[in-house]
Amino acid sequence: MQYGARVKAAAIYLNAQQLIPEDRVAAAMGDLFGAGLLCPASIAAWSAAKAEALQPVVEQIAALVEHAPVRHLDETGFRVGGKTQWLHTASTLVLTHYRVSAARGAIATKLHGGVIVHDHFKPYYSNFTG
Repeated sequence: MQYGARVKAAAIYLNAQQLIPEDRVAAAMGDLFGAGLLCPASIAAWSAAKAEALQPVVEQIAALVEHAPVRHLDETGFRVGGKTQWLHTASTLVLTHYRVSAARGAIATKLHGGVIVHDHFKPYYSNFTG
């Protein structure tokens, strides 16, 4: 069975933005749109394909944030498959670059000049002079 772009987009949105697991998204898509045969693996594959397609956008955001005059850095822990991971963000007023790492201290190192606003996490002091 083939699903259109809107069904795929809705499924990816529910999974990625609303944090609904693939099996529950598949059930919801069946309830809402009659997509009763939608497989959770299809949702995972659509999400992976969309992430790959958006990689140039992610790289452009990272480059713009790297050279911005003011950036805010932060990190927060979360669990993936029973292991702690760290979501690192570097943001401006209009852009945010997200990066996941296994180490809390694996902060961004490609920032050029400008002002860095942060929460006084010690690695920020050792990696930046500006």
